[in-house]
Amino acid sequence: MSNLLSAASRAIASCRGDHLVASFFSADEQAAWFTEPWYLIAVGKAAGAMAAGALRLGHKTLISGLVVSKTDANDWVNDNKVSCYQAGHPVPNEASFVAGNALVQFVTDLPAHAKVLFLLSGGASALVEVLADGMDADTWQGLTRQWLASGWDITRINQERKRLSQIKGGRLLSQFPESCTILQLVISDVQGDDVATIGSGLLAGHSEQRKMTSIILANNQKLLSELAKSLPNAKMMPQFVCCSVEDLAQEIVSASRQSGCTIWGGEPVVVLPAQVGRGGRMQHLAIWVAWLLRDNASPWQLLAMGSDGSDGATEDAGALVNQDSIRLAQQLGWDIEHTLASFDAGCLLEDIGALITTGDTGSNVNDMMILECE
Repeated sequence: MSNLLSAASRAIASCRGDHLVASFFSADEQAAWFTEPWYLIAVGKAAGAMAAGALRLGHKTLISGLVVSKTDANDWVNDNKVSCYQAGHPVPNEASFVAGNALVQFVTDLPAHAKVLFLLSGGASALVEVLADGMDADTWQGLTRQWLASGWDITRINQERKRLSQIKGGRLLSQFPESCTILQLVISDVQGDDVATIGSGLLAGHSEQRKMTSIILANNQKLLSELAKSLPNAKMMPQFVCCSVEDLAQEIVSASRQSGCTIWGGEPVVVLPAQVGRGGRMQHLAIWVAWLLRDNASPWQLLAMGSDGSDGATEDAGALVNQDSIRLAQQLGWDIEHTLASFDAGCLLEDIGALITTGDTGSNVNDMMILECE
């Protein structure tokens, strides 16, 4: 296994939802939280893992729970008091609307003084939805595809979701019983860790009656900090990446002029054509950089991957490319410029054995990009 991939795997494991939640409640000041009856809600890509961490310590006093994730949460959660839903991401599917209605029903059925643990991670915006009057599923899915292809960052996309949804932008919070107590633990996938943006702000807003506390457990900066422990001599780029993939590729190429290791974190954006092939932004970035560095005389390697184990609409996390990747692809008959124009990086990367497939990591703290040059 590549030293970069080993370092990345360790960093992601440190941001895994079950470890983070269990660690939070193991602290002295939180150790008594589960002594009273409580309710569980977990939504997002890391929902299953986060729920598992809570149930590890509090399953005996749990009354009931609901978990909505992209993958099968039953792989993490084994408790007959918890209902698990698997829904669509990045484009919501019919299961997302079913899960959204189930979430609202669960919230409105809570007793007046319920004690609720709400576990939120990125991806919730697509995984649960309740459509506004006059909006149908096809229209909502079409809008989502437009937003994702537009080059908008997640903050702008989620602003549109909040404007049109019946549960985003704090509308779900308003449906909780007024006398309930809510502890919201969050794994952030947005720049600045704004809880009004993560998951499109399901519990964003202010309520004088409801007692709510929100705590960020992990974010991209924590991921990079953990990564630095395995790559102590690496140069950490301080800015959260939110530029285009093409601009980031140029920045990575500039960094390649010096030997050593450089690390970026964040979420670059793409503008997609009407018809696209297989891949996501990390796979597209990997081929862009490999193409730009195809004549580089010195050995190098680039790891580009999503911390949640998926990249775009694929089940691959990203790619690991080096100075031989373009040569090998061309020997196999690939037209690199056409591949980039059609956003078909995934098929090329599979052909040359450069894809990274991890499965569900139990986390979601944006992307990481690591360049190592001799």
